[in-house]
Amino acid sequence: MLAKELLADLDVLMIPPYEFTRRRKTKTGKLVEHQALVANGGRVPVHNVKVEEREEGFVPDVIIESNSKALIVEVAVSHKVGRAKLRRLRKRSLPAIEITLDPSDSLLPRDLLKAKLQGDLKSKAWLFHPAQREAERSFLSKWRNAIDEDRTRSAIPSGTHKSTSAILRSKFFSNTPPPLSEYDRTANEFHRAHGRYPTTEECLKLWPHLWKP
Repeated sequence: MLAKELLADLDVLMIPPYEFTRRRKTKTGKLVEHQALVANGGRVPVHNVKVEEREEGFVPDVIIESNSKALIVEVAVSHKVGRAKLRRLRKRSLPAIEITLDPSDSLLPRDLLKAKLQGDLKSKAWLFHPAQREAERSFLSKWRNAIDEDRTRSAIPSGTHKSTSAILRSKFFSNTPPPLSEYDRTANEFHRAHGRYPTTEECLKLWPHLWKP
């Protein structure tokens, strides 16, 4: 393909910034989201180019080497990168972008197509960056916390508006619990440390001597 040949002829490639964004709703409708700037984008000097060379179980369209770093570039005209190839890209753990071309781009003069491949940011999208794994972990942590909060709320009768301590006292504890302020103090300390109130399972650990057999 001409596009791959032209990529191999570049001395610099412009890439867009990578803003990682994940959004998902829990069963109760709570929106969980996380955003992080994974890569700044900008100007990538091209020092060496490999075209369609096999890489651990798959064949990238182009690998651009810049100093000691590498960037995988996939070119999409009629078919975008599928899930199987995306899994292999993640396993290879190299930054990867996709350049989407319109079929009409094949009619462009060689110099105009080369200029588009080099400088057009709108046609480029990130497929993967190793640094996104930290952002994925942060989102997963938020997601798990939201699920725990949903489970805690589901254990409390709907329409009940009580403090954490009052709910714990009425539902779970023996007839001689410590003052309610003790529950609130511990629950609030947990909230300051973790940004949420303890789940039912965590309450077992916080007040093990108070639960009914």
